[in-house]
Amino acid sequence: PAKLSVPVHAGVNDYGLHLINAQTKNLFQSYPLKNLTWIMKTDRPYIQINAKPDVDLTLSTPQ
Repeated sequence: PAKLSVPVHAGVNDYGLHLINAQTKNLFQSYPLKNLTWIMKTDRPYIQINAKPDVDLTLSTPQ
C-alpha cells in the first residue's frame, strides 16, 4: 500500500468527503458517504477514516 502525506482541506456534504490539495486548490479525491466509516476517539488528535475498498485515511489538524 502507498503511504502519502498531503496537506488538504476537507469538505463534507450530502454526497461525501472531498479532499482539496491545500497548495494547488485542486480537487484531490472524493469519497461517497455510503463507502465511508470513521473512528473518532477523544484521546486522539485525528479522525481515522476508511473509504471502501482498501482506502484508509488519517485526517489531523495542527490545533
